[in-house]
Amino acid sequence: MEVAEWIDKGEHFGNNNQLINAHKKKEAQKPQSIWTRIWHFASFRLLFYLLGRAIGDYPRSFLLLSMLVSLSSLGMDQMELRDSIREGYTPLNAKSFYESEVMRQFSDATVDPMRLAFMMLAKDGKSMHRKSHLDEAERIIKAVTELTVKHGGQRIVYKSICEPYCFGDQVFRVFKEYFDEQYHDAVTKKVYSAVYNLTYPYATVVYHRVPIDQCLFGVRLVNQTFNYTEYWNTRGSRFFWDFLKNYDIDAKRPIEFQITNMEHVTLIAVFLYGSKNTSTAVRDLSLWELGIYDWSKQYNRGLLTNETLVELLGIDPRVRRVRQRPVLWKAPRYEITNGLCWQAVVWRTPRIWVHLLVELLGVLLRG
Repeated sequence: MEVAEWIDKGEHFGNNNQLINAHKKKEAQKPQSIWTRIWHFASFRLLFYLLGRAIGDYPRSFLLLSMLVSLSSLGMDQMELRDSIREGYTPLNAKSFYESEVMRQFSDATVDPMRLAFMMLAKDGKSMHRKSHLDEAERIIKAVTELTVKHGGQRIVYKSICEPYCFGDQVFRVFKEYFDEQYHDAVTKKVYSAVYNLTYPYATVVYHRVPIDQCLFGVRLVNQTFNYTEYWNTRGSRFFWDFLKNYDIDAKRPIEFQITNMEHVTLIAVFLYGSKNTSTAVRDLSLWELGIYDWSKQYNRGLLTNETLVELLGIDPRVRRVRQRPVLWKAPRYEITNGLCWQAVVWRTPRIWVHLLVELLGVLLRG
């Protein structure tokens, strides 16, 4: 029986140490394959041992090397990072990718247009479907589209950079225009006409359908006893209904609930677009986008007007601002960390708080 089998079975005879040494000697005499030798040499344990031994023998050389490497990062202030969110972070089989391709083909564009979602909420947490809140939302949208951003000696206006996508606020403007007409007739004449059928999700204005669900969200409909939407199913009934039917206003109910079929609207959103076909257009749109963000912050704080009923939820360009931060500060971070490590080596102090301080500052200064 082999020595290894005796050892595995626990059968002992003579001196156990002699048996074990004989087994090890026999195993060492066996020829090792080339892969075994490579694996033994490339093991992590051996590599880390060699690296630690080299750093321990030549600490100043490694510190000097790390300082030279960190000095090369001084050129990072000239670095320009660009990435494509559409192609770099979106799967090729995603639904949004397909919709983007269809939109590009429909608009005959070579690049995706800029899309800015501008959202409005009531400050009191109630409905936006109130005359006062709708009026303020209209003023906000008008101010946003007419806002002028100054950059150097250049004046950037949305209407001059939105072509051919200057239709972002059209749905809300149409809805608000005919809402005001219906509201005026309801206040002055105590009736409203069926010519303008402002029903959610599709309103009908003189035979034209308006998808108001694209700008009104969180909608709760009213319970109407008479649903006159059925009369719009045929062309003839719509024609006679336009000119022959008016609805009386119920003084006990809000006018907004009667001239539309909506009882509550949580949020009003307007999507503004812009063309990014040139580098100048990309720069102008980015500056205008940042200007809109600053303007919305001032509006929410009450710096532009005293009393506001609407809270703006515009874009948050933190990513853009991070990309515009000077990268020059990263090089001194490495220098400070290396300096602390150098002092720790030169002092050769055994105090643990020095090493903990170096590690903590290294974590805080990295990034």
